[in-house]
Amino acid sequence: ENGYRTMDTPYMETIWWVFKTLYDRGLIYEGYNILPYSPALATPLSNFEVNLGGYQDVVDQAITVRFKVDGTEDTYFLAWTTTPWTLPSNLALALGPDIEYVKLRDLREQVYYILGKDRIDSYYKDPETYEIVATYRGTDLAGMRYEPLFPFFAHLKETGAFVTVVGDHVTTEDGCGIVHTASGFGEDDYQVLKGTGIPVVCPIDDDCRFTEEVSLWEGVFVKDADQGIIKWLKENGKLVKRENYLHSYPFCYRTHKPLIYRAMAC
Repeated sequence: ENGYRTMDTPYMETIWWVFKTLYDRGLIYEGYNILPYSPALATPLSNFEVNLGGYQDVVDQAITVRFKVDGTEDTYFLAWTTTPWTLPSNLALALGPDIEYVKLRDLREQVYYILGKDRIDSYYKDPETYEIVATYRGTDLAGMRYEPLFPFFAHLKETGAFVTVVGDHVTTEDGCGIVHTASGFGEDDYQVLKGTGIPVVCPIDDDCRFTEEVSLWEGVFVKDADQGIIKWLKENGKLVKRENYLHSYPFCYRTHKPLIYRAMAC
């Protein structure tokens, strides 16, 4: 009694009426969802399907990169990522609002680095190789500008990109307490930049190969581009640390290949 089926015409017409009413009131807009995506199937998967495929322990390259603070010659933010292939799409750096950060002078390189205080020991084994010159909270550093890591989206600086933001997802459990942020490739990344006016950048095709926007690796499958990107960073003096990182990663239940989290228009 009073049942309905989604294929019934009255049901479909009701849904269209609801949608049109919302549209007429100016309540419909195009946005994005960050979804797990299977490159081999060229389709996003539901959370149920992700659970079918499950997670596997994999070893990825985790790297720390330095981002030069705007208007300086020798001061850098250090940021950490386990997905080097997302770095060409970097638009911001995220800091924890209540995390304690330091600006230290590297006595070997004669430059200044900003990173989480609790992570210093991961980068400096000898206290004689650095000196702390200032301390901050994450909120103190919000809104600072830095130079784009790659040239591909440098023009987005006019929209407010390449800026430090704060997010509750940032911790000091790994890395350096500062997280590279690419809004087209992570839910936390997308949410922390939502409403800032910084556009979503997702320069890959249906097969998760780089488009012409990332010209140096155009046509390369994103995860296959890791080594080339790391090499480029090293040659251009932007790579600080490289290490193997064991972590759990979701796989496609049909193709048994890694999933890619990416922005999908909705």
